[in-house]
Amino acid sequence: MTPRISMLLTALLLMLLAQPLQSQAETITTDAEVVVIGDIHGAFDELTSLLQELKVVDAQLNWIGGNRHLVSLGDLVDRGSGSRQVVELMMKLQQQAEAAGGGYSQLLGNHEIMLMTGDYRYVSDIEFASYKDLSSKSLRDDLFKKYSKLFPNEKDITSDFEGNFPEGFTGLMQAFSPQGDIGKWLRKHGRAAVKVNNQVFVHGGLSLDSLELSIDQLNEVTTQALNDYQKPFDDLLEFGILPFTLLNYSGESAALAFLDSRNAKRQPWYKAAKQFVEAQDSLLFSQTGPFWYRGNAFCPELLESYTVEKAQKKYQIDHIVVGHSVRYRRLVSRVDGAVILADTGMLTNYYGGTPSALLLSHDQPTGHHLNNQFGSNIVAETERFRHNPPGMKDEDVEQFLKTAEIIDNSAIGKGVTRSRVLTLKQGETQLRASFKTFNKSGDRYVFEVAAYKLDRLLGQNLVPPTVLRTINGKEGAVQLWVENLIDDNHRKDHRIEYAGICEELGWTRLMLNFDTLTFNIDRNNGNILWDEEFFGMFIDHSQAFGDTVGKPKMYRRSTFRLSNLYEKRLRGLTQEKLKEALSDYLSNSQINAIVKRRDYILRKAK
Repeated sequence: MTPRISMLLTALLLMLLAQPLQSQAETITTDAEVVVIGDIHGAFDELTSLLQELKVVDAQLNWIGGNRHLVSLGDLVDRGSGSRQVVELMMKLQQQAEAAGGGYSQLLGNHEIMLMTGDYRYVSDIEFASYKDLSSKSLRDDLFKKYSKLFPNEKDITSDFEGNFPEGFTGLMQAFSPQGDIGKWLRKHGRAAVKVNNQVFVHGGLSLDSLELSIDQLNEVTTQALNDYQKPFDDLLEFGILPFTLLNYSGESAALAFLDSRNAKRQPWYKAAKQFVEAQDSLLFSQTGPFWYRGNAFCPELLESYTVEKAQKKYQIDHIVVGHSVRYRRLVSRVDGAVILADTGMLTNYYGGTPSALLLSHDQPTGHHLNNQFGSNIVAETERFRHNPPGMKDEDVEQFLKTAEIIDNSAIGKGVTRSRVLTLKQGETQLRASFKTFNKSGDRYVFEVAAYKLDRLLGQNLVPPTVLRTINGKEGAVQLWVENLIDDNHRKDHRIEYAGICEELGWTRLMLNFDTLTFNIDRNNGNILWDEEFFGMFIDHSQAFGDTVGKPKMYRRSTFRLSNLYEKRLRGLTQEKLKEALSDYLSNSQINAIVKRRDYILRKAK
């Protein structure tokens, strides 16, 4: 479907201001079991089977959970055909749970925010059709007249209109408006964050930006942001300058275009357009806001641990429980157990996941997966190098680098070490790798392997797999070549700003720590590398592992900051473990120097 939807459509449907959220407890203490459901996305059958298996609802889908507290992490809607059924079930369970002495907390997901603010890109035709009973024939007829006037040259206006405006379209809009039953309920009960006992629940995650606010403030700002958005949104629709499309919705771009037009300040819509653009900067749409942030789920544990531990301290909690990011088919924890990933892809025909619930009894987390597909343990994430080929662990890549056929061996063309790039093939797998053989005092290829081994021992997983291999009678270090990277020189030359989800300073912090631990004196803009999502990667350690104890000179003004997790990992680098991992590549004095630099970092860190 490629819709072009009338700019005047929702002036008929969304003309009133958003109503303020009513007060509801955002910090809850309970001795009862807490049942947490991740993203549902219209998976009605999977949800009801799960709730029945947990004895939260009976065969008629009525509450039998007693005094238990049910938490929904949001994203009830979109993609799945049962979205309306899911929302209406949760609305009913909220009332029944509270009447029975239990509790219910509803987090707003980014998909609820989208439907509440007019972004329907992920609504399926079946989902639209489920709201047919709420649609108004007179409104649809009037819409058709307006659409016909907007596109007078359309050859087959009727079929084009029907294709662009699915059946039930106006009904869904009314349902999620501030006046619709679902819209009212979400605005009354939906929250950005909720604390229950020693856990904070949030749909996307908690970034450093979010941590500037208390839980109450996060919810108050959400309320205000919805209100601030609704009035100019309605006004712009009424003025006819806000396009409303399913597949390419960008009200901000439209408003900016009108603001840039000639005599814009004299137009009746000018104030509304300014307010609308300003509303785009709210936490409703921010990639670091609680509805969209993915850093808790995706950023390297050592990097994200600084943010997570700050959240633990600020909110006095043990865990952050998040949805939004489907990474595994079962419940998984990360950042030393502090983050629990509760979105396991319940909409199985889309995500291929497993319906699951997180259970908290006396603040001890366990898992339940539909039909007991997995055990009750919440497994700790095993981080891997981000750019390993799909299905290949480090040891698989190592074996490939050692044994794959070399089908091309070419000079890289830059650098004093005269490194080469190999094209390797084994079966259907073809990868490239660098081959470094330079071996002079202070610059040795074997140090690349040592850096890789130390990186994994630290649990950092930012150095590509690296092995020793003899090619044409010459031994060298073969390192997985990661494609499509840019370095800081390229960023500077092309004025490319950092646009990653992880804290930018966090990468610098990790570089400082690792380059000090290895005493790498060759960090420069040419080997500070980024992938397309601005995840960093560490290479070029052939000039590391000197005996000096201290910071390399490029970090002389830098200050060490260690999270508890980073400190724990550093202290775990005992001399015995280092010798076991590195003795094939480093001398005893070099290993002893690592221990001394470890202690130096621990001593100097603030």
